[in-house]
Amino acid sequence: MRTAAQRELSEIRQDLDHLTASQIQPDEVAAAFARFDPLWNAMSLQEQNDLLWLLIEQVDFDGPSGEIQLQLHPDGIQALIDQNRDTP
Repeated sequence: MRTAAQRELSEIRQDLDHLTASQIQPDEVAAAFARFDPLWNAMSLQEQNDLLWLLIEQVDFDGPSGEIQLQLHPDGIQALIDQNRDTP
């Protein structure tokens, strides 16, 4: 009979396996962005807007320093990679 601690440890291991399997690999990101310029140039303004909304969650601008920081949507890059996989 498994103890509560053993069951919890088993669940944690399953969660960890799931997270590890769902991580985006650097080569997948590189492949998605390698096709970015031709894709961007072929897109309409509306499609470009939609893509930016997909990728960018927040933009912060520091006026005095002139710095811009972008916060990406956590699932935005994965969505772009998934779209890239579907395109021959």
